[in-house]
Parts: sequence; structure tokens; C-alpha cells
Amino acid sequence: KRKKKPPLEYLLPIIDRDIERVNDGIDKMTMTLDHIGCDERYVLTGNHDHWLNQFVEAHPYLTDYTFEKACRWEKRGYRVLPHNKPLKMGKLALIHGAYVCVHHAKKHLQQYGMSIMYGHTHDIQRFTHTRHDNSIGAWSMGCLKKMDAENNEWLSGRLVNWGHAFAIVDLWENGNFKVEVVEIVNGKTTVWGQAING
Repeated sequence: KRKKKPPLEYLLPIIDRDIERVNDGIDKMTMTLDHIGCDERYVLTGNHDHWLNQFVEAHPYLTDYTFEKACRWEKRGYRVLPHNKPLKMGKLALIHGAYVCVHHAKKHLQQYGMSIMYGHTHDIQRFTHTRHDNSIGAWSMGCLKKMDAENNEWLSGRLVNWGHAFAIVDLWENGNFKVEVVEIVNGKTTVWGQAING
């Protein structure tokens, strides 16, 4: 039996608070992109973002709560791609992520049939396939979220295979690329021999 949803007067303050916190994070990211002179900006819509749009579908008079409007992407200069529409950068495609299974990197590679990078599963995984003329690969990039039990009570104590990581991608004019996965362990990592703490 489905639980009855709380009334809007209960939900809206929670949603407003979450949107404010998300926008604070987007502001920080945007300031960094401004600082380094990055003008080409994309957002790959994910399942959580889609939930906001589904909320508006259920309450069509709350149009300011769509993912694009709530996060002010257009005003900030970002191009928003629909959920799992690949963003092609040379021979590498980026998506939010479509599959959750034990061998999800292999599944993404098989289904999309091209080199692909995603983050949906929150864990770090790679799968490659060599063909007669080249290789293709899939990279699951982990996440950058807090992974402690206190911030993930919804897991009800379940153990997960999540990992902190990001990627540095070298992209050449011919479309070829190199992926360097940078794992973060207890808040520490190294990039090109330089230690990063925090």
C-alpha cells in the first residue's frame, strides 16, 4: 500500500531549503568556472533532477519548481541536456547514468556502444572492450557526496560500494582522449604528484 504524500504546505519549505542549498553549490561551481574562463557549460540532467520535474507535473501550477527554473541554469549560462542524452566530447560521451547492476560499466558500454562516462551509481568502475581497430571504454566516476551514515539515513544501515573520485580528461583535436581517474581516500588524493588534502 502506498503511503499518502504529505501536504504541499509541509513539502514546499523542505523543497525550498534544498533548492537554496543546491543553488549555493551551483554558485560556487559557477564562480570557479568564471575564474578559469570556462564559457562552455553543460548540465546532464539526472534522476534526482527529473524528480523535481515530476513534482511539477503533479502540481502544474508550481512551474518555478522545474529543474531548469529552480536552478536558474539558463541565467547562469549552462546548457541543460535531458536525462541520459549523451554529451559528446570527441569520441567520449557523458551521461548521468542509466543502469545499476554489479557490472554497470560493462552494461553501459554494451548498451551505448561507445566510450562513455557517468556517475549515477556513486561507485568507481571501469570496463573496456577492444575491437579490431580501436578500444572503447566505460567509466563510472563515483561521487563527491558525503558518504557517512548520518547523511545517508535513507540507506537504513545498508553497506554500499560508493567511492569518492573525479576524472581529468585529456581531449585531442582528432577526438581521441585519455581518462585519468583520481580517487579520493579520506579526503586526500594526489594529482600529478601534488598532494591535495581536504
